[in-house]
Amino acid sequence: MIGARLKRRTGLSRSATLAVVVIVLVVVVAGVFAVALSGSKSSTTSTKSSTSTASTTTTPSSTSVTTTTTTVPVGFGLSHPLGMTYDAANGDLYVTNNFTNTVSAINVASAALIKTIPVGLAPAQVALDPVNGYLYVTNNDSDTVSVIDGASNSVISTISLGGIHPDGIAFDPANNCLYVAEHGNGVGGNTISVINATSNIHLREINAIFQPTGVAYDSLNGDVYVTSGGSSVMVVDPATNVITQQISVGIVPEGIAFDAANGDLYVVNYDDGTVSVIAGSSNTAIATINVSTSVRSVPFLVAVDSANGDVMVTNDYTSGVNVINATSNKLISTVSTGAKSAPAGLAFDPANGNMYVAGEVTGAIIAISPTLVATYFAPPSGSISSATSTTSTFSP
Repeated sequence: MIGARLKRRTGLSRSATLAVVVIVLVVVVAGVFAVALSGSKSSTTSTKSSTSTASTTTTPSSTSVTTTTTTVPVGFGLSHPLGMTYDAANGDLYVTNNFTNTVSAINVASAALIKTIPVGLAPAQVALDPVNGYLYVTNNDSDTVSVIDGASNSVISTISLGGIHPDGIAFDPANNCLYVAEHGNGVGGNTISVINATSNIHLREINAIFQPTGVAYDSLNGDVYVTSGGSSVMVVDPATNVITQQISVGIVPEGIAFDAANGDLYVVNYDDGTVSVIAGSSNTAIATINVSTSVRSVPFLVAVDSANGDVMVTNDYTSGVNVINATSNKLISTVSTGAKSAPAGLAFDPANGNMYVAGEVTGAIIAISPTLVATYFAPPSGSISSATSTTSTFSP
């Protein structure tokens, strides 16, 4: 389990086995046009979790997804896009290209590639500091963080870290610091780096954590949450930069996101196909949501749609996005992102209400509307720029 996790985190993007899929898809996708997919809402059944008396497990019913092919927009030359964030100040999406060591700045309104920015090796995740307008990119194979000025879309600094293989990153505006999860190499280098966002200086390391990957900041209680290899989430007090608590979740937690509307954190458990819900008010796990829509589920990253009150989780096995209602904590829909797309990072645009999803293997960006209709914002790598409309229906 640990070996597989590290294997897809050392500059090989998700896993070495995806390389075979890429070769096949380059041939297939060259003739693929655009896809618009409408996710249909499905009812769910709530059952008690067998592992916790305080948790409930929600099991979805089977769903059907409609696929509609329409005109394909212009591509942006993405290469295994992995992490993504949206900058409301300039209206740009920032997407890490894991295979070409670059970040693409894409303007949402004009659907135009603004700039391709060279960074470190195997860029993974990206976080925005809206105070200074800088983007911080974790470079998985350089053990550094690249600092991009959103005004000029250029790298202004490169910060060396104390650990190995930086991954998830989050900004804490209360102390003006960034927290970087470094999952190590299986032997060592497991730590959390703290960076001052004013000086762009690496301040310190927080140790006593095993293979951290995801990071989230809770703006209501001021804590930082870090997913830890195994089955736990560590709570960090930013005032002291000390781990104050360990919360049990599912197996191999990866992505984590905070929902300011309800004060809950959503933790994606990669190895057991579930999402754990943590109440920030009590720092306890209050629910477990089953996001399996087939025999198997491999959820990866998560983001919150603050306009609709939905939580969206990218899922490898279904090549889709699981949609969770944050009020009921139930799976309400699965929106397809295209066959074997390996959806990864997500970014929400509050201006148009769209959630943008990176298709890591296909090199596409999918826009999911507030009504859960999916269209290509950027087509798969190698596809053409226009096509005749056709329609097909399939189950993910």
